[in-house]
Amino acid sequence: MNDPFPLSPDIRISEQLRIDATTAKTARFRTRTWAGVELGLADAYVCRQAAWAWESEQHHMRVIFSTSSVRFNIKQLGNVEKISVAPGRTYFTPARCCCVTETRGTGHLAGAGLNVHPSAIADVIGIPRSDIDLRPKHQYSDPFVWQAALQLRALLDDTDDLSEMLGQTLAQAICLHLYREYSRPGASLKSSRGPGLSIHLASKLTDYINESLSERISLSEMASLLGMTPSSLIQSFRSTFGVTPAQYIIDKRLERATELLTTTDMGISHVAAEVGFCDNSHLTRYFKRRHNMAPSELRKHRRA
Repeated sequence: MNDPFPLSPDIRISEQLRIDATTAKTARFRTRTWAGVELGLADAYVCRQAAWAWESEQHHMRVIFSTSSVRFNIKQLGNVEKISVAPGRTYFTPARCCCVTETRGTGHLAGAGLNVHPSAIADVIGIPRSDIDLRPKHQYSDPFVWQAALQLRALLDDTDDLSEMLGQTLAQAICLHLYREYSRPGASLKSSRGPGLSIHLASKLTDYINESLSERISLSEMASLLGMTPSSLIQSFRSTFGVTPAQYIIDKRLERATELLTTTDMGISHVAAEVGFCDNSHLTRYFKRRHNMAPSELRKHRRA
């Protein structure tokens, strides 16, 4: 039996499960990948005992969002762990580590699977893949991974440039976290904090961003402009400006939007397009987070 929860990129099981109503009913699966980290969302009702085994080329983290009356037995490296499945729990299996899992009990099970390619971690840290040795952790509460999975879930259907950059930044943070928190004891952990940008490169990049606010901006384009990789750009950008590229661009777009709202009679939808947001609702979402009010309320308040 293949793994019904969650998806694995090199053991594609979602199609089988959709038709295997004796194991999981009303199953729903969705996936998206950012910079070597795939998020797989699963939401299913487990209606009979099942067992499956896998050995993946990717590191695999399960995150439980909600469940009722379902338990796991996990056998790995000859050891059997009887695991209660509870919201907030995480279960990590390193790449190329054979794992056998059984479900016990029936009930609803919803959560996420994070499949992380070893080369993604190596790229973020700047070391060979062979130097990365992670250990399994089951029935563990990892607040960072839990929150990262929730944030990626919120970005799953968003296709704008900011969401893509936020997803890539979260993917890099997940890679760094796995390296720092799941490396085997005694490993010599290398710092991933890159050097800041030179004054020339920082000026070149900020000029590009300011001139491109109304257009779609990507990490790959910015990295290419400076002769860097997207991963190294995120680290150097944060070292230089104290924020991620996505956060910086959001700030600049909101500054420009505020200026247009208070100095022109331009319609709010037009303002949104002028500063690079997808539409009025996209602008309003970020505007409320920053100003605790909608763009129309700010305009009315400033003109009162």
